[in-house]
Amino acid sequence: MVAKCGQCHAVFPVEIPGANAPRTARPPLTRPASIVYEETEVGETGAFDGFAYRSNARPVDKRFKLTWRWWTRSTWFLAFFAVFWNGFLVVWYTAAFSTGGPLAMKLFPLIHVAVGAGLGYFVLVKFFNRSQLVVDENGVGVSHGPLPWPRKAPRVHRSAIDQLYCEEYTSHRQNNRPISAYKVMVRTVDRARIELVRALDDPDKALYIEQLIEQALAIEDRPVPGELPR
Repeated sequence: MVAKCGQCHAVFPVEIPGANAPRTARPPLTRPASIVYEETEVGETGAFDGFAYRSNARPVDKRFKLTWRWWTRSTWFLAFFAVFWNGFLVVWYTAAFSTGGPLAMKLFPLIHVAVGAGLGYFVLVKFFNRSQLVVDENGVGVSHGPLPWPRKAPRVHRSAIDQLYCEEYTSHRQNNRPISAYKVMVRTVDRARIELVRALDDPDKALYIEQLIEQALAIEDRPVPGELPR
């Protein structure tokens, strides 16, 4: 609640809007149909998929995991567009090689080939990939698969977590209209921000994940600047 002038180094009190506002608890959310909840027995290591560690905490008796698909209704449009794009390239190169076309005819579309390959792989990822979030009393971890994807899969120990919260962001634009998506964030005890989950198409999915982790790890829900409105 204080600020320091960068020029004269004077320190003075400041007021942060909403800092003293009463806390509004979020109502409990039911599990969205697209998220699968499963409890799993674990051993004393507190290990979960792809992430094993030992801690001074008591042995973990149970853990739970949440699983959801990357597929959305818009995936069908992407699939149709990818088939159209790559189908055109097949026709183009068939004509180029069957008629002995010039070298320029074969080299010119190479950028389009790269775009088509990337788009095709993205469609496969949207159809087949799932995200899995695993929580035990030692922490939380996320994994993606089965197809490789560069999206970061974070793992955060319980002792590092200060607060969880959800944010809205613009994932893309459609007909000049911004399309929102939602992500679950972790604020650590040293005030670093870690993106735990992103690309959720419904704010209730993000809030449900946040609430479930907070309940499992006994984290008090506190307001965070920039989070989804309460």
